[in-house]
Amino acid sequence: MRNLLAITLLTVVSFQAKAALVTVEWSGVVTSSAVAGTVDIGDTITGSYSYDDSAYPSSSGPISTTYFTGHVSSFSVNGYSGSTTGNRVAIFNDYTNGDQFDTRSSTSTAYTGDRFQGQSVKQIFVRFNDSTGTALSDLSLRSDLNSADFDFLEESRLDLQSSGSVNFLITDFTMTAVPVPAAVWLFGSALAGLGWMRRK
Repeated sequence: MRNLLAITLLTVVSFQAKAALVTVEWSGVVTSSAVAGTVDIGDTITGSYSYDDSAYPSSSGPISTTYFTGHVSSFSVNGYSGSTTGNRVAIFNDYTNGDQFDTRSSTSTAYTGDRFQGQSVKQIFVRFNDSTGTALSDLSLRSDLNSADFDFLEESRLDLQSSGSVNFLITDFTMTAVPVPAAVWLFGSALAGLGWMRRK
């Protein structure tokens, strides 16, 4: 029994070291607008998205892999805000403009929250671009990316449900990774089990 608990603990520690819930906070400056009177060129738009770096691919191609992570994506601009739990992340290697780290909402899950001129936000494309093609060494999700890996030359876009879009250029982001809650719970359970065995 003691050996079994030790093996369980080792497995959980290994899983905890690999799996993390990553949160990316980004900001950008609006470069063009098709939503007159709501968002103007030069306005600041901010947001965040989360993903599990151990998620399995939902689709793959020659140069890209897409992961449906099912975590939160949100935005805020000029007092308007919204969020969705249908977040996707796409990895592009050796793309036309180098490597690209792309996140967006699921096409079947619109953002909930404020509406722009009576329309809900359908998707937000947030793209971090590395023109040197060295940021992403393989088609996989990573939790150790930082601003130095990208040059932010790729324009991003906020799409409305029916028509209209707001384009913006990414100017900054921060990335933090924390252990997946399930792994933390299992880790604590294994420790408690070992403690109980010692008392016995």
